[in-house]
Amino acid sequence: MLRTLSRRNAKRQVTDYVIYIMTLVITVALLLSFNMIIFSKEIDAVIKEKSILPLMIIGVSMVVVVIMSTLVNYITIFMLKRRGKEFGLYMLLGIDNKCVAKMFVNENLLIYKVVLLVGLIVGTLFFQIVKLLVINMYSIPYKFMIEISWKAILLTLFYMSMIFGLASLKVSHVIEKMSVQELLYIEKCEKGDEDIGSKKNAITALISIIFGLLGCGIIVLSTIKQISDSWNFFAIILLMFFSYSFFYNFLKIIFLHLKNGKWKYHKKRFFISRQITSKMVPNISLFTGVTMAMTLALFAINWGIYFSNKVDERVNAVAFDVAFFNEEENTDFSSFLSFLNKKNELVNSYEYNLYTNYENSFYLETQKKIRGKFEFTISSTENDVFMSETDYVNLRSILDLKPIMLADDEYILQCTSSNVEALELYVQKKPNLKIGNSYYRIRNIYSENFMQQEVKGNGEGVLIVVPDNVINDLSFYMNVLAVKTKSNLSLVEINNMKNIDDKSYIVSKAGVRSQSASMAIYAVVPLFYLAIVIIAMICTVLSIQILSEAKKDIRSCKILTYLGMEEKEYKKILKKQLAILYFLPAVPAMLINVIIFPISVSGTVRKANGMLHIVGVWQGMKQLGITIIIFVIFLFLYYFVTYKLYLKICNKECVQ
Repeated sequence: MLRTLSRRNAKRQVTDYVIYIMTLVITVALLLSFNMIIFSKEIDAVIKEKSILPLMIIGVSMVVVVIMSTLVNYITIFMLKRRGKEFGLYMLLGIDNKCVAKMFVNENLLIYKVVLLVGLIVGTLFFQIVKLLVINMYSIPYKFMIEISWKAILLTLFYMSMIFGLASLKVSHVIEKMSVQELLYIEKCEKGDEDIGSKKNAITALISIIFGLLGCGIIVLSTIKQISDSWNFFAIILLMFFSYSFFYNFLKIIFLHLKNGKWKYHKKRFFISRQITSKMVPNISLFTGVTMAMTLALFAINWGIYFSNKVDERVNAVAFDVAFFNEEENTDFSSFLSFLNKKNELVNSYEYNLYTNYENSFYLETQKKIRGKFEFTISSTENDVFMSETDYVNLRSILDLKPIMLADDEYILQCTSSNVEALELYVQKKPNLKIGNSYYRIRNIYSENFMQQEVKGNGEGVLIVVPDNVINDLSFYMNVLAVKTKSNLSLVEINNMKNIDDKSYIVSKAGVRSQSASMAIYAVVPLFYLAIVIIAMICTVLSIQILSEAKKDIRSCKILTYLGMEEKEYKKILKKQLAILYFLPAVPAMLINVIIFPISVSGTVRKANGMLHIVGVWQGMKQLGITIIIFVIFLFLYYFVTYKLYLKICNKECVQ
């Protein structure tokens, strides 16, 4: 009998559980798809030194288990409160607490079985998207192929059993301990936030603003001056307190204005403002917590995109498709050219020499701040590197860069963008460069991509270009062959060329991409994984909270219908109302990211290379735009489903 009742109740409660089921399906799909990364032979063949990634995915999965256990527990208790009267009546009819608890758990188990079945199917398909994103970072052609990993499925079932098991045990314990009276009046025991607009709240808001300004000041200071990491940690704590406290009190001030403002009596504003305040005032703490979670999710997406973009930036910095370096003068590179010709990949090539004066003034200038911060040299190169004007012009021609000519007494610095500032200051102090018995003045500093970020390249970080006749006063340093190919070479082809001559060092876009992607993947995969779970969680909490008020709004719906409002007009008002409730918490989260993320990137980059580096305006706007689009797509998906369910609940009583 209890099983039949459980099945009937589960079917009857499907509407209330739709958002919940959707989130659980997303969770199962995410857990399975990311678990499949661990066991995928195809990805294992692409990612080198992959041993760290499975540990990171398992670590994030455990965080997901904790987050989703909290969410499932919250939803389960929420549904228990919604159905308290029903369970109380069962007890009045003579069914004991344990049987009621068992019936409720069985209802949830039926839903969990459906969730697992659908989630595993969706996860198997979603893995193809995850695989596409991973493989795309390596610029490897993607092939669609359905994969089934029983190990990943078993691991996913283990995680979900932990989530469902903990929630079921807790709700069973709660029901068994509750009396009939407690169940019948459980909904009336809830209390919302009070004391809106008091002096205490105003003082707290003022203190939070002071803390926020202090936290921002510390972070800004860290981007321009070396300070202890403990101060940055302290600044984060201040900003967290500011964000929660300020927006908590800021929302209260808004609601106080909505309550007393005369503007709301114009047209339909009264109804909308009344609905919003009635739903948000009792739950200000919840909506503020949602804002904080949204902020965290946006930060995770921002950093994920940032690290993925860095892969392309480093690959572009290589400039040439492939280059061969040899420390012997007049190296024979013909075997490499023959290999590329056989592959029909060779477009053009250029052989040249690099030189040195066995000094390191320019190189030390680019490394000074790093040495001062870390107290060690992070590079194997310790000599300034020179190139002749003719070679420089020819190489720029291969890269389709504007040609640059020198006067007999001039030199050029070609460097990475992060070194421009340091070198500009240096040449202002020492504008003349002595080579042999002659002095040369700086003409300009250029920072286009010119293969200067790898261990071997055209000077690590900085290259000095001098007139051809100056080369006679310098010593040979390296023989180089730079090559432009028709298409991107594969790692297999690069490795085959390494076997041709093991004395030559090869720098290629394919090799750098593989190395960079392998490093970035450790950050990108966990960050996106965690961000999607957090967004799904907060959207579920928002939707459940909004839908819980739907039945209470039936009376308002009936009044508007009796007053002659058409269904079309009511739907329009409802859309505005739900949009404000759904997207209002996202506004401060977006503002925090727009302000803080570029500064946090600046501080991180400064620690890496000793230079202040705020994300470029266009690059920053582009990245923030992508982040917000991804975020809004998720919000809109949940908003749309919530709106349809809300309308369906109201239409049962007042529209149809």
